[in-house]
Amino acid sequence: MSALATRAELIKLARDFQRDVGELESLAGLGVDRLMRLRHLCSDQLFRRYQPMYRRVAAASALVPARLAVTLGERIFGPYLGGRIGSQLETDRAIKFAQLASVEFLAEICETIDPRRVLPIIHAMPLDRVVAVGRILLGSRDYITMGKFVDAVTDVQVQAMLEVIDDPEVLLHTAFYTEGKERLESIMAMIDDERLKGVILHSVGSGHFPEALALMGHVGEESERRLVNLSADLGEPVLAELVRVADSEGLWGEILPLVMRMTPENMARVMAVEALRDRAVLGRLMLEIHAQSAWDEVIPLFAQTNEVLRESLIQVECLYRPEIMWSMFQSVLRTGSQEMLFSMLEMMSAEEKSSALSAVFHAVNEARLHDVLFQMLQQVSREDQELLVAASVHVEAALLREMLQEARRYPGASDTWLFKQMDQQLAGTP
Repeated sequence: MSALATRAELIKLARDFQRDVGELESLAGLGVDRLMRLRHLCSDQLFRRYQPMYRRVAAASALVPARLAVTLGERIFGPYLGGRIGSQLETDRAIKFAQLASVEFLAEICETIDPRRVLPIIHAMPLDRVVAVGRILLGSRDYITMGKFVDAVTDVQVQAMLEVIDDPEVLLHTAFYTEGKERLESIMAMIDDERLKGVILHSVGSGHFPEALALMGHVGEESERRLVNLSADLGEPVLAELVRVADSEGLWGEILPLVMRMTPENMARVMAVEALRDRAVLGRLMLEIHAQSAWDEVIPLFAQTNEVLRESLIQVECLYRPEIMWSMFQSVLRTGSQEMLFSMLEMMSAEEKSSALSAVFHAVNEARLHDVLFQMLQQVSREDQELLVAASVHVEAALLREMLQEARRYPGASDTWLFKQMDQQLAGTP
């Protein structure tokens, strides 16, 4: 999704300087924030270079009648220069000119002007003029221009525009090109849940769900939580698309934090999506969970899953990597999810049990954490300890011997029931 946000910045930069976006692809590595700063810096430098001329022409406009000045602006200077000259007018005079100018010309000025230069004029603009210009931009689907002005208009002006927007696509794409998180937060508060659900459903049906997800990551925490939970409330079609986009576009790293914002009930809904029963999809998800050290947040979700998903889990190859199995094992005990762990162990074949315990023992031997392991294992019930002892039959004798030898160095470890049982079992091994 950061790639989508970067793309949006490149499009805005290309638009401002009348270039093809393909010519700017080499700048993508700068990232969203640097691209935004670059765009503003270039705009400011170019404006300052010609500002004295803009001021002189703006001052000269006072020498002729206002209507004639507006006519000259539209026919001679055009929207690019007209907007920059107008930015140097006093607010009252600029508003007078704006009321005399055609709304088509004002819309063209909006396409080229930097809103930061005309904030007092924008804020003083009559609502009917704002809506009239907005309707033209809506008709041309100029989301970039509408997006850049969202940060500049007042709440009253935003509310007036929301009343004339009836297309969820407009809301989605305009928000996507809006820069300020704080501004988006205040606008989200003006839109009711049903309307936001309409935007989300539209994004799924039109193939623009990645943009909707990018928007969720671009708002503040409160709106992000609201959007992701509204998405989950819409059920399987939206959640299936969430999983598909995350997996097919390699976005688990950005989508997983969004899932963590959901209510426990909605997170459980995500875990129940049929697409997650695919072992390849599950494997990529687990690798990302491990990369983000998010086991403590995710393990309780796995604990709520049904037997079908757990059967898929135990067949995921990366689960048996020592570092992943060890991290998952620790998290299971920290979060009190032992029931899930041992239910999975019971489902495993002898070979899978051997792989699982071997992975844990390898990780423990490598990190010399035998005391930690035995302290953790003392937290589980005798019944579950018996299951571990039975499963250890399938572990390579040399690996089990190394683990028990190291464990003897830690006070009390060799006195535990679990140690004694494993040691006794090892003694009977050829």
